[in-house]
Amino acid sequence: MNASAATLSLPERNLPFAFAKRHGLVLREVRDGVGICALRADAAAPAVAEARRMLRLPLALQRVADEEFDRLLRGFGLSLLVPDAYYK
Repeated sequence: MNASAATLSLPERNLPFAFAKRHGLVLREVRDGVGICALRADAAAPAVAEARRMLRLPLALQRVADEEFDRLLRGFGLSLLVPDAYYK
């Protein structure tokens, strides 16, 4: 792996499902120490601030369509709980 490749890691903590659903913000991954979050169109700034506080990470935000957010929410936490090695 070259030095310019992004470093992906499992987060030490995740957002609670109820928070993600209510506030329209879900953690997708952690890359180079930054939480990559998907946001629904109705996500508000106070929810982003609270997510940053809970995760204790700087956040990169990606606005997604409602359908994409719902798909991410249905798979909430699964990719973070089951390591890729399990499927090999």
